[in-house]
This record gives sequence, C-alpha cells and structure tokens, in this order.
Amino acid sequence: DPLQDEAAWDILEEYLTSDTSFPQTETKLISHLGSRYREEDWTEAKRALFSADEDNTEALKNLRAIKVRHI
Repeated sequence: DPLQDEAAWDILEEYLTSDTSFPQTETKLISHLGSRYREEDWTEAKRALFSADEDNTEALKNLRAIKVRHI
C-alpha cells in the first residue's frame, strides 16, 4: 500500500516545511512512488496541505493526523 510509504509522507511534509512548490512536491511524490502512485489514494492528504489558510503548522498537524491512520 503506497499510503504506508513513510518517504512519500515525508515528501508531502517537506512541502509544508520548506520552500518547495506544490508542483515540485507532486512531481517528487509521483517519481518516488512510480507505478504505485494513484491520484485518488492521495486526494485526502493533498487537501490537508491546503487545509489551514496558509497556516503551515496547522496544515502539518492535519496531514500528520491522516498519516497516522495509514502508517
């Protein structure tokens, strides 16, 4: 299950903790997962990246709450 891939979650967290753009993050995630990447698997996690009106600390909490359900 790609949602159990800790490195994939790290890529999403990096978006919230660095200057990485969302397109760069998405490219990195797809590249990392390769054929295991399915857009629908990551919809909830991607929504969490933008869930806190640019408050990255809050968005990171939201993302980690989703991550904990899968890892």
